[in-house]
Amino acid sequence: MLFKYIMTEKYNSRNISFSFFSNIRGVSNVPAEYPCYIETDASGAESVFSMAPHFKNLFSIQLKSSNKTTYENSYTGDKINWYSNGGSSLSSLNSIIGNLDQSCFVYMNYNNYGKDHDCNIINYVKSLNSRSKKKTLICIDSFGLIDGCATVSESMDESSVLFKMLKDICKNRLNKGYIVGSSSNPRYRVILDLEKGDDL
Repeated sequence: MLFKYIMTEKYNSRNISFSFFSNIRGVSNVPAEYPCYIETDASGAESVFSMAPHFKNLFSIQLKSSNKTTYENSYTGDKINWYSNGGSSLSSLNSIIGNLDQSCFVYMNYNNYGKDHDCNIINYVKSLNSRSKKKTLICIDSFGLIDGCATVSESMDESSVLFKMLKDICKNRLNKGYIVGSSSNPRYRVILDLEKGDDL
């Protein structure tokens, strides 16, 4: 996918709309089956506000503490839990899922900060696969922009290799893994649909 290699601008977080859930295969009502919503790597994205009326519990991990403070102060409800992790959402994500007893939809945003940050996607998926014991839907945004995380030869497509790596991590729980959107546009999304953990 040559397109992503020639792009140099940084991408901001973007919002996910409720209408996106019509793309989830085999689930007619995402908030009913997955009452928890988690967004990671948000930096200015306000998706969590539009999701609040639909989900029972919500968690927003803002990369910038200033955004976390602004949103937390402007929110008058009690359903959204706010976190900030200054560059990585992994420890906050571990804390959240370690204390959850609900099925979750996890929206992993993407900011294109650089390899050290972006390749945490592998650790996020490992953590969710091992720690989240309920059914879990993982949505990875702008998947085609993530690069430098897999060793590939020139003839191989890195996004395909990374997608296979993530599916292999979840293979014992993976119900299905698929792409939403056109892979000709690097901002397509990837879905990993995980079944309950073995001990449940």
